[in-house]
Amino acid sequence: MSKNDDLTQIQRDPQEGDLSSLTSTQGGQGQALEAQNSLKSQVLELFQDSEVQEAMFQWLLNLFKSRDTTLLTQVEKAEQEARRQYEQAQAQIQEQQTTLARLERDLLALQKTERENQAELAKAH
Repeated sequence: MSKNDDLTQIQRDPQEGDLSSLTSTQGGQGQALEAQNSLKSQVLELFQDSEVQEAMFQWLLNLFKSRDTTLLTQVEKAEQEARRQYEQAQAQIQEQQTTLARLERDLLALQKTERENQAELAKAH
């Protein structure tokens, strides 16, 4: 019978342990909430200090400047890339205009040659 009593005791202990751990968890949550409220109060008190406010303002200002600098750098890079592409397009346009002018001269020369050939043919007949 001693073995059955031991088994019953073993079965009960984990249950009691669960209840006690549940109670201690709730107590821990209460303590955590108190600590959080205390920390919140301390932070709010700190924000009332003008030096802390100035330091926070400077920190935020630097943060925004840093972000603005990063954005400005990105804009400048995009602008440089757009300028490079524009200049490349301008160079291609210039090259195509030069080619077109040469082709027009060649066409005019061929038309002149054809007219001369037609005139010679007309004289020959």
